Amino acid sequence: MAREYPDADVLGVDLAPVPVDDDTLPSNCRFEVDNINLGLAHFGGQFDVVHIRFVGSGLQNFKERMKDVHNCLKPGGIVLWIDADFDYYSTEKFEYHLPATDESPGGCWSQRVVSEMRRACLRIGSDLSGMESELDAGLWRDPLIDPETCKTGSLYLPVGTWASHEDPRVAPLLKYVGALIRQDFIGAMKSIVPLMMKVGWTKNDVETWRRNLIQELTDLHVHTVLRVRLAWGRRPISEGRSVEQAPDTEGRPDSPSRVSYPWFYVYDTEEVSLKQAEARKKGKNNSILPPIPS
Repeated sequence: MAREYPDADVLGVDLAPVPVDDDTLPSNCRFEVDNINLGLAHFGGQFDVVHIRFVGSGLQNFKERMKDVHNCLKPGGIVLWIDADFDYYSTEKFEYHLPATDESPGGCWSQRVVSEMRRACLRIGSDLSGMESELDAGLWRDPLIDPETCKTGSLYLPVGTWASHEDPRVAPLLKYVGALIRQDFIGAMKSIVPLMMKVGWTKNDVETWRRNLIQELTDLHVHTVLRVRLAWGRRPISEGRSVEQAPDTEGRPDSPSRVSYPWFYVYDTEEVSLKQAEARKKGKNNSILPPIPS
């Protein structure tokens, strides 16, 4: 981002130090170690854009953290929230996959792993439920954000190389994305071991899940998609004064030619966003996880 926009000052914030090469780091980019759970008052009103991604599992009292983040915006500044959906879906209609268990080995092992991750995060104090409800409802009712600028979205990513498409330009894109997501998912299995052991599972339990997961993602008999949830909006320029909508660049002569990703959906109203969230709940009442070992 700093290289693409050399006139902008870019600040990255993380809970742990970021491994960067100081020799290649752009002069307009810097990083800070910070814990968002402690508040962000020191960043108040400083940013034109706040891009906050995949932090929901580590936040407590998500609604308060949203308020902190939105207070970091300058008048007219835009915020973009991106976070994971801790449910996996099947293709086409994007319906919920039931997780695999010892009693139901024919279920989805990808779903079992993310369901256990979600359950563990909730047990140690994460406000994942708040993140899910707030982002799926969007920012329309947030007093710091102009409702005319708000939207939400769903980005569905294939897990594995099973996806196809009638457009010969899109098909290899889906397979490439699927290969990357599969690689990341399998690689992440090692990193969740401490969390799983903290709540009562053993290292052997996680290893069993990993073997079943790899088998599932290799033979491709289960087609799964990972949903990424998005919500965005802009702070008003001043009280009672809305910001202008950004112009649509699609089709302009100076716009680069690109292939549209087929599984990205934007919801223009709170009503539509909540309706979609309700539709995704179909089948989840039949999902029963085994008790965590004591």
